[in-house]
Amino acid sequence: MIELDHVHLTLAGREILRDVSLVIDKGEVATIMGLSGCGKTSTLRLMMGLAQPTQGRVVIAGQDISAMRERDLNSVRRQMGMVFQYAALFDSLSVWENVAFGLLRQRKKKFTRDQIDATVHEKLEAVGLEGVEKLFPAELSGGMQKRVGMARALALSPQIVLYDEPTSGLDPVRATTIDDLIVQLRDRFGVTSVVVSHDVQSAMRISNKIAMLYNGTVIASGTPEEIQSDANPVVKQFIGGLSDGPITD
Repeated sequence: MIELDHVHLTLAGREILRDVSLVIDKGEVATIMGLSGCGKTSTLRLMMGLAQPTQGRVVIAGQDISAMRERDLNSVRRQMGMVFQYAALFDSLSVWENVAFGLLRQRKKKFTRDQIDATVHEKLEAVGLEGVEKLFPAELSGGMQKRVGMARALALSPQIVLYDEPTSGLDPVRATTIDDLIVQLRDRFGVTSVVVSHDVQSAMRISNKIAMLYNGTVIASGTPEEIQSDANPVVKQFIGGLSDGPITD
């Protein structure tokens, strides 16, 4: 479903990503893990076509988007949903309006009010938030806001959902709820999920595949069990949360 093929990314003379190769299969939950500033979010931007690689290819659902025109990119992006780090809900819009936002702005396919109502209800039910359509973001807890963001990302029935630090700012109980939902939504809707996170416990809990970025390159990739047993000292230090090791800043 997603392939990064020897990708390099340089911005303003600074090398962000260096020779990154990664394959994410259909229906997987794949977590891109690493320190702050290691290139995780830049990798998501490449997948969405918001940045173009300096070298290499980015292939989404069989289409090479590396040098694709904006009009064609929009067609690819319609296959994706994005869950932002802090939900990024529109404060002045109700929950219904937030979840329906993409549906209301579709140009090629017009949805009836009944279709939109049914979709909003289905997606909110899927994230455990029935009956909150009339509430506004300020009336919701942080965890509820994240779940509304997940419902909005699913509204257009994407093939791929991208999550940017989905458990950031949440207590352990609500973080586990979000983790469970990522897996449940994968199972229910068949979406391929890409999670950017530095939360080791979360990554181990939800992932079929983990790729660890360090200094702009993938230093380890595999199942959670393979990552846990990886001999690379950087991986061992990061996974263990150890103060002693090659990571010093």
